[in-house]
Amino acid sequence: MKIIAGCAGIGGIIAWTLLFYLFRSLGFGLGIFVWLAFWLGILLSRAHKGQYTLSDLLWESGTPFAQVMGFLVGLRHRSRVYRRRLEFLKGTFFILSGIPINDTGGGARCTQIALELLRRQYLVVFINKFPSYENKKLNIDIRHPNLITSKVENFSLETFIQVYGEFLVQKKSGVLIEFPLADFIPMIGGFKKYGSRIIYDMLDDWNTSLGASWYSEKTEKKIIDGSDILIATAGSLVKRQELLSGRPAVFLPNAVNSYVFDVQQVYPRPDDLPQAVWSMIYIGALWGEWFDWQLLIKIAKRYPEGDVVVIGDYQGQCPEELPNLHFLGLKAQRDLPAYLHHSSVAIIPWKVTPITQATSPLKVYEYIAMGKPVVAPNIQTLSGLPGVYLAQDDEDFIAKVVKLRGQSIPPDIMARFVEDNDWKARVNQLLGLLQYY
Repeated sequence: MKIIAGCAGIGGIIAWTLLFYLFRSLGFGLGIFVWLAFWLGILLSRAHKGQYTLSDLLWESGTPFAQVMGFLVGLRHRSRVYRRRLEFLKGTFFILSGIPINDTGGGARCTQIALELLRRQYLVVFINKFPSYENKKLNIDIRHPNLITSKVENFSLETFIQVYGEFLVQKKSGVLIEFPLADFIPMIGGFKKYGSRIIYDMLDDWNTSLGASWYSEKTEKKIIDGSDILIATAGSLVKRQELLSGRPAVFLPNAVNSYVFDVQQVYPRPDDLPQAVWSMIYIGALWGEWFDWQLLIKIAKRYPEGDVVVIGDYQGQCPEELPNLHFLGLKAQRDLPAYLHHSSVAIIPWKVTPITQATSPLKVYEYIAMGKPVVAPNIQTLSGLPGVYLAQDDEDFIAKVVKLRGQSIPPDIMARFVEDNDWKARVNQLLGLLQYY
């Protein structure tokens, strides 16, 4: 019996070897062969010890054989299954960004647009130029069956066309350029060749310290000239685009992710949120000459009974340490509603500069969605937003903070604002501009 079992095992190995050569073009053969050889080795060892009869050996070896055969057949039909899945998608969006998709806690404008397009059943190709420069890594892994991410140096349109070319031609496609980078200029012609419409989204006035290390007005002008549609996050940026292009541009400000920021939910108090009688909170970037550290310190000193909570990528920029001034570090977007829910008033401690006057602070939309009154400097882009109170100077700012700490935005006004200013509404506008309904 041992001899028979041994012969059967040798025959099985020969059979698996033939199977390996038969499917070697798939690229998975070696791994499968090693796995099956290991499996059969275990069976032969047990047969040698008298733990298996010949029929047992054949039965047991048939199980992995059936599993592997099913796997290989599935691979042979993978392209057909994949094409069938693409048939249900509405089209393709390429997002050409400076930052990675998981940067800033996963809350950036480009990321929010990408997530909403995925919900709309678009294939999203997210291409970024720069690495993340954040001090704290949150290990946010944004994955989706219809999401492709790539660094710009690793992306090849030719390779993409080999796999998705037919789909790209048959379905509508758009290209959203978020940063005016020279790396993106050669791509524009290639995308247009396959029928893609190009949108340039002017996020900031890059001809400042924001783009000091990489910005070129000549490059931005080329991107504007190659774009079919121009959008911008602030009124001053709309005017800048129109001046550079001689064409109309569309105002498309930031928005809120209403799936994440839902005032109706119950949020447990975060463990690291201080336990003061009341608290002021700021969430956002902590770098740049526009952040007003002296104002932040003044607020903390004026209200020692309250906590000043700062959430962002803190790297020791504050010139003073105070017992009620707390830097909690960078947080994932999904964690932010709890901090807002348990805070009294939101603040934007910025200076009024040409940079801030051309900015649409995304966090303000999230503050409002959570029903929190907001105290901010006199920034034009924030004028008229519900629950936002603009201060004329530092003293006015500090007075408004304590005055508003017990107030909230009326629910009906807040609900209407969120409905008109969430990322669903913004992507509706975007698709409308492209006539992709």
